[in-house]
Amino acid sequence: MNVANMTALATLLDTLPDAKFNMTGWVMWLGGVDMKSTDFHHVGECGTTACIAGWAFHLAHPDTDKKKDILASGVWLDQEANRWLDLSHSEKLWLFYGSWSDTKDPHTNVGLGTPQEAAAAVRAMIAAGGVPDPRDGAAADYPDDDPYLDDFSSDEDDPNF
Repeated sequence: MNVANMTALATLLDTLPDAKFNMTGWVMWLGGVDMKSTDFHHVGECGTTACIAGWAFHLAHPDTDKKKDILASGVWLDQEANRWLDLSHSEKLWLFYGSWSDTKDPHTNVGLGTPQEAAAAVRAMIAAGGVPDPRDGAAADYPDDDPYLDDFSSDEDDPNF
């Protein structure tokens, strides 16, 4: 885990209004309409909202042209965000799928929450040195092949997931 980048992400999330944060999509136009994959380079521009992975991607590549080039190369936004944050597979699933949130989307089981709750989750990961155990806040012992985490992964055969 890259602590400096995780800290930068938590700091950014703390500053976002609720309208600029949406865990149900990497990047969306305000109002909840999904963007086409070719439009993902707009993260952070006026009129867009993003999830944790979307905002991490924006921090990793604030230059719009660089975002376009990366996404045009076939790299998925969450893969690049994960590379920048340097998370294990289990850490990525816990953070990007909102396992930290008590409020879940009834259709996708993705955790919902405010940007400030997301920032607190990022800081909890930093403090625990991994996925925090809900019982005591220490790093939970979730192996990367834990069946609990498989509930959040439909692409487990994809080595880049």
